[in-house]
Amino acid sequence: MSESHAQSLAEASETLKDTRDALSFGRGNVDADLELTQGESGQRVAASRVVNQRLKESGAKLGTSHTVAMAELVKAGLCSEHGDVAVHRHIPKLKTGEQIHKIAAPRSDHGWAELRRPGSPKENAIVIDAWAEGGPILAEDGSYTHRHISDDARVSRYAYGPALGRRALASLEKSRAQLSNIAVSVESARSELSDNGYWPESERIWSPEPVIESGFAQRVQAQCEDSKNAERNWSAAMRIARQLGSPEETLEKNARSLLELASDLRQVPQNAKRPNV
Repeated sequence: MSESHAQSLAEASETLKDTRDALSFGRGNVDADLELTQGESGQRVAASRVVNQRLKESGAKLGTSHTVAMAELVKAGLCSEHGDVAVHRHIPKLKTGEQIHKIAAPRSDHGWAELRRPGSPKENAIVIDAWAEGGPILAEDGSYTHRHISDDARVSRYAYGPALGRRALASLEKSRAQLSNIAVSVESARSELSDNGYWPESERIWSPEPVIESGFAQRVQAQCEDSKNAERNWSAAMRIARQLGSPEETLEKNARSLLELASDLRQVPQNAKRPNV
């Protein structure tokens, strides 16, 4: 792994954590989060939909900045909101020539964020999927982004470079201010849904889904289990931990954690617990 890729992955990891912390009640359509919050993650997402519909009926034009601000307000979201929030949380980290994209897999009804460099092969993009299980990864290793995925199954909905990103953040601040005026209405909608025992329809509920593609995970697991690779794997884990910014005093501990994770990249759950889950 190059130093630049390692730095980008470390920054993407910060964005991932920031997004999950912002949406602190979790995923509104994942069984684990629904159970841990006694349905509140789903009720919060549903409340946002109720209020959004009222706003549309009153003639309001709701853009991407509103979507992000609303998800932040209710502190929960589906995969699409997680992708939108991650896009905007990563904007301040963008370097010249980089773009942060909101990506959709239309046939799978999934969405996430991707960090790309124009002209670079798409398999070199970094996937930032805050809804899925796992950290940021290179696109070539992802369930929805590996090299056999067709372009029409991995569609960029919008993208920001540094300049457009600054304008997007200014628009987001306006949306946050506007929504602060109706926060009481959002909470009232959530409370009513809670009182009525709202729970998403079973066909709309997912189990935790790993971001890593199964074939890649199996190849890595086989390499980890082969004793002939032990020394090389340890050296690689130490190097990667250092590249990801691990302090020297916790370097070996973090390297062991990386090796443990590598032995089963599709284990669930593997995300850190969110503040309100």
